[in-house]
Amino acid sequence: MTVSSFAARSEQAGLADPERAVWIIDDGPRGGTTAYTNTWALGRLAPGETRRFVWRVTAVQAGTHTVKWQVAAGLNGKAKATLSGNRAPAGSVTVDVSAKPAQSHVDPATGKVVRASG
Repeated sequence: MTVSSFAARSEQAGLADPERAVWIIDDGPRGGTTAYTNTWALGRLAPGETRRFVWRVTAVQAGTHTVKWQVAAGLNGKAKATLSGNRAPAGSVTVDVSAKPAQSHVDPATGKVVRASG
């Protein structure tokens, strides 16, 4: 699974690395780390079998962001993953990140975070 939108390219001149984080990955898919950038693997699958990829992320840029993902059958590009109709398994999720922090406090009795509803 490759996620191509955890960072965005800055047009600011003179940067050593123009890639800027949009999301910080707090926790990626367990057991899925690879040597590839933004790519995770969770092992072989038989036809019809599934795996669940879960990321825990923190947004670092407010605004509307589109997170794009694509599934590959292998890391080296030789195998092909396809859906019915010979479609590539890929998609995106659009997220609006507010610049205002969520209203919350820590309950001193339990130590749990309590988020204000509204």
